[in-house]
Amino acid sequence: MYQFSKIRFCLIAIPVLYFTLLCFTLSFSSCKEKTKSNDKKNKNNQPKKDSKKNPRIGIQPIGNFPAGYLEASAQIIRDYYGFEVEILKQKPLLTKFDNQKIAKKYNISLPVRYRADSLIAYLKRIKSKKHDYLIGLTAVDITTTWYDEKDKTKIKEPLWLHLDWGIFGLGYCPGSSCLISSFRYYFDTQDYEHVKKRMQKVVLHELGHNLGLPHCEKKYKHLCFMAQVDLKNALLDLDDSSWTLCEECRLDVCKSFVTKLSKTISDKQQMENNTTKK
Repeated sequence: MYQFSKIRFCLIAIPVLYFTLLCFTLSFSSCKEKTKSNDKKNKNNQPKKDSKKNPRIGIQPIGNFPAGYLEASAQIIRDYYGFEVEILKQKPLLTKFDNQKIAKKYNISLPVRYRADSLIAYLKRIKSKKHDYLIGLTAVDITTTWYDEKDKTKIKEPLWLHLDWGIFGLGYCPGSSCLISSFRYYFDTQDYEHVKKRMQKVVLHELGHNLGLPHCEKKYKHLCFMAQVDLKNALLDLDDSSWTLCEECRLDVCKSFVTKLSKTISDKQQMENNTTKK
């Protein structure tokens, strides 16, 4: 009798226990699915992170470079773009970047100057991960080769003039490095403020190339600092160029970067006043 009761108890208890475990499992699975569903809903309801970049800029002096112009260059980037800027320790100017190899290649006698294309490639290599862009500043004369407009594989004639063409600056478009030289800003003036303004305008221009802006096709150069200067009257054209981007170029930058760019191009005089004070 005892054995029969024990067997009957087991026959009843086992299905009950199985049913209880089954209910618990289904309940747990249901809760888990609800949690996943709620997490997914919460994730979808969260505002999307801004995909725009907030660039960090490094300023790299190459060779001896006036401290005042370093700070003025950093300040114009902060004032106009609103980017974070760090001035780095000076790097030596190496002879391997001069133009004597190209002079030898073409059997032409050239005064010692420094190749901008080689230097921006060097800046790209040494740029640290903490900086998105690296701007090189140097006091030596820098050059590039001016190619024929119709055939970019041929150097513009006469060769002796365009093989090693002196420039204000050069930058990748787009890219992570650019180079600006103060050498040519002194050709017609020794005034500190005048040279500083020229330096700041070219810094804005070359950094604009790095951000992806090509030369602006505006007819009047005072409307946008991305306009290309007239190579025959470069310094006069630079002095007359804008302190701001035109509306089209400004919008192009604002699409991809977190910036405090001016909303209009009517504040040219304000920018000029600010740079004069500094």
